[in-house]
Amino acid sequence: MDRLESALEVLVENADILLIDAPAGLEKDALAAIAAAQEMILVTTPEVPSISDALKTKIIANKLGVDIIGVVINREQHDKTFLTITEIETILEVPVIAVIPDDPEVSRAAAFGEPLIIKNPKSPTSNAIMQLGADLIGEEYQPIEPDKKGVIAKLVEGLLGRR
Repeated sequence: MDRLESALEVLVENADILLIDAPAGLEKDALAAIAAAQEMILVTTPEVPSISDALKTKIIANKLGVDIIGVVINREQHDKTFLTITEIETILEVPVIAVIPDDPEVSRAAAFGEPLIIKNPKSPTSNAIMQLGADLIGEEYQPIEPDKKGVIAKLVEGLLGRR
């Protein structure tokens, strides 16, 4: 038995909820994560190749008896070249439970080695991720509003020493 499978056995026994961010595709590690699951959330971008991969993953999960509770659309952009929520739900036959917007802050946070929700908790993407987490555990979430002041106003205040 490989190390991932051993670790999953221990973790599954000792957790009420265990979220595994498995790699895309159907490589050995992804299959081990799917096989260990009781329920699963598909994560996809709204592009045809990603939806195709999600559909393949759904088929494997169904064969393994894993219940798919929903789809999260990641890196969503308001662009006519991407599939809509309705199209994704029709293709995958699973409800979309969250939409995470595309955000350059994700790359910046990764460059600093920090989770986005710590580096920039006010970003729309951070709020969408936190909302998804709250929804999954049945809790309320109050989004963190971005500062109302513009960049220029903040710069002037910084230069003048005012707050």
